Amino acid sequence: MTNLCAGQVSNAITPYGDLFRIELHACDAGRNLMRFYQIAAVRDLFDDLIVTFNYGRIGTRGQTKTYIVPTADEAVRLVRACLKRRQSAPKRIGIAYEVRTKFDPDKWAVTT
Repeated sequence: MTNLCAGQVSNAITPYGDLFRIELHACDAGRNLMRFYQIAAVRDLFDDLIVTFNYGRIGTRGQTKTYIVPTADEAVRLVRACLKRRQSAPKRIGIAYEVRTKFDPDKWAVTT
């Protein structure tokens, strides 16, 4: 069986407009637990920030939630709140999320 979670963290080059992108995986083959969580933030043509959360079981389309926020501060706050929740995964689901890909030039994922 192929391990879906094996791999290196990479800083992928993303299309113009991306401000932040991260992909997280939580995998435990013994418990048949294969989850992903993607967060992306882009600036649209109207200068609004669009923050998208996509999550679900690896191999599926998953669910998507999209938020339009007027300022970068609100977008950063939204991203950090979500990442803080992902950090509590070991208590909730029994395994931690691992970073698969990350594009974070402005250090949105860094909590102070």
